[in-house]
Amino acid sequence: IQARTPGPTVIARFIGATARSTAGATLIADLAQAVGQACGIATGVDDGGAYDDAVRALLSALEAAPPDRNLVVLVDALDQLGASDRARNLAWIPHRLPPHVRVFVSTASPELANLLRRKLPASSFVTVPPLPPATSRALLHQWLAMAGRRLTAEQARNVDAVAEGSGMPLH
Repeated sequence: IQARTPGPTVIARFIGATARSTAGATLIADLAQAVGQACGIATGVDDGGAYDDAVRALLSALEAAPPDRNLVVLVDALDQLGASDRARNLAWIPHRLPPHVRVFVSTASPELANLLRRKLPASSFVTVPPLPPATSRALLHQWLAMAGRRLTAEQARNVDAVAEGSGMPLH
């Protein structure tokens, strides 16, 4: 009998998916709370907190994640943060992490990608090409099915047309 170890705890946020997710301080506070909840850590931060407090809480929670808990934090679409949002300085993205913690971010913005390149070692980066349309379509349909939803025939045609051009079904 093989011992089974639990998989990592995954915390995912999609900037721009909701109005709350586009405000940097709220997004970061929400991430800190989610990490704290997943790891049994009191963060002391709330949704209405200040940006600096949210950043401190997130960085502390990531650093305090227990070694027996593999933690993965995914933040998609940094470029969806407002142009004047302090979170665009990316100070909340840690330089170093414990070995059992990973943070993945994505951006379509060359400006933010360059800021990340100045902040992190080259080995931290992976360029993800656009998805082939069939893969893009399958992922979207699977995601919707998991939420108990589906597209109408017209919506599916519109999404397919966009995905054919960009490989990004949500844009």
